[in-house]
Amino acid sequence: MKMFSLNNIVIFCRLYVTSALYLLSAFFVFFIISAFSQNTFAAKNFSTRGSKINKISRLISSGNSRKASVKIMSLLKLKEYRRSKPRLYFLLGLSFEKLNLKHSSVWALLQSIKSSNGSGRYAQTSLTRLLLTASFLKDGKSIKEALSLISLTSFDRKNRAKLYYILGKNYFAKNNFNKAALYFSKVQRRSSLYFLSRYFLANSLTEAKKLRRALREFKKITNKSKPYTKMHTASLLGQARVYYQLKNYKRALTFYYKVPRDSEFWLDSLQESAWTELRLNKLNGSLRHFQTIHSSYYKENYIPESLILRAVVYLKLCKYDEIKKILKIYNQEYTRALGDVSYLLKNKGSIYKFYIKLLSKKKVKSWQTKLASSDAAITLFKQIISLIKEKNNLSRFYSSRSNSARSVFKNIRSQLSFSKNSLRVLGTYSLAKMNQQLINLKKQKDFIRYELLKSRQTAIKKKIVEKKLGIQKEYIEEDKRDFYIQNGYEYWPFQGEYWLDELGNYYYIGGSSCAK
Repeated sequence: MKMFSLNNIVIFCRLYVTSALYLLSAFFVFFIISAFSQNTFAAKNFSTRGSKINKISRLISSGNSRKASVKIMSLLKLKEYRRSKPRLYFLLGLSFEKLNLKHSSVWALLQSIKSSNGSGRYAQTSLTRLLLTASFLKDGKSIKEALSLISLTSFDRKNRAKLYYILGKNYFAKNNFNKAALYFSKVQRRSSLYFLSRYFLANSLTEAKKLRRALREFKKITNKSKPYTKMHTASLLGQARVYYQLKNYKRALTFYYKVPRDSEFWLDSLQESAWTELRLNKLNGSLRHFQTIHSSYYKENYIPESLILRAVVYLKLCKYDEIKKILKIYNQEYTRALGDVSYLLKNKGSIYKFYIKLLSKKKVKSWQTKLASSDAAITLFKQIISLIKEKNNLSRFYSSRSNSARSVFKNIRSQLSFSKNSLRVLGTYSLAKMNQQLINLKKQKDFIRYELLKSRQTAIKKKIVEKKLGIQKEYIEEDKRDFYIQNGYEYWPFQGEYWLDELGNYYYIGGSSCAK
């Protein structure tokens, strides 16, 4: 009985082990089959996703960008297309570009770079297209964000010059001139942006007070650029400014005089050369430039400082009647301007509306010309107009209530709000700067008036003393006459001024009146 029981136990154990091995092998086979079927399903699903995206790509190529963009935005909401986001956002940016929705295109391309963590095929392609479109829109914010996400070393060599130039401009705008100079210097000679980069390099070095190196760069541009071109003229003015900072005023004047009269830099060179002549105590030469600046040709320009400087020159020459005329002109043109600017700064809520109205005008007069000519303000104004138009176009193409297009509308609203706020901030800063300048010039004007009254008081005291002492001045009869006739000709006394033309040929030769 015991033996039988032992045999039964052994048999039972063998049967149990055999059945366990069978079940284990069956489970292993089932696992392999299920895994294989899952991979097959995943591969099939991936193939389906790929074919759908390829169809969308063909829609864009065939010119049906609106339909393609609708399909892309709906796919982006699905979880299974998470890994395909870089490609989908790139295609969305491409379709927006075809629909002339440039701001939305930049946003989509930026999302492509973000979703690929700044690496891979679509990050590079998206960045290239983004730089071109954002540069056209002057959207520095998007460029800055895109560049912060991608490695420069992995950037395409063909477009690297463009990248360095954009980086240099961004750092130049932020007043980081050393960093700007570094990137501008990296633009190679074979690039179309070479001369422009060298010009900004020279300006960056000037601002960074590396004057000798800046002078060398300006000279290179002058020697290699064609005469009378914008770049050649700008480099001449750049050299003059460097020599002025080096306090080599005579050398600076020679370059100021080389700026052509039909150049857009002519007025700047006139103003700066007048100040340089004043530094050299060449009062008549300085006055000659001021007379030209205040001619009717430049009447609409905002140049209050030159009026004050002109009054200073007349004060040194003791031309008191002329000082009175200049101060009267200043009061007519700029005293009211100070009141208007101060009023705007007190009512900051109206600054944005003021700027929109100002920049919408074709012709602007008086002190407003300075604000209306600001490149930064003009750029922001154009961006706001462009964003409003794009917002309206988006409403035509897509429904704002659509869940898939919600992020696109949100982006446009956000950009529009940012641009409006930027214009408001820029306007406040520009008005505050102008207000401070006008306050300082008013103080200088009051000081000149004080000196004028003081000089006149001294002259009156001198006459009283001479009268008391019995000192009489002998007058020559011929000096009293305004004109005389001899041999049939009329002779008029020369008063010290004459005109040859209205652009820079005004000469004042008369001497000082202080000794009289």
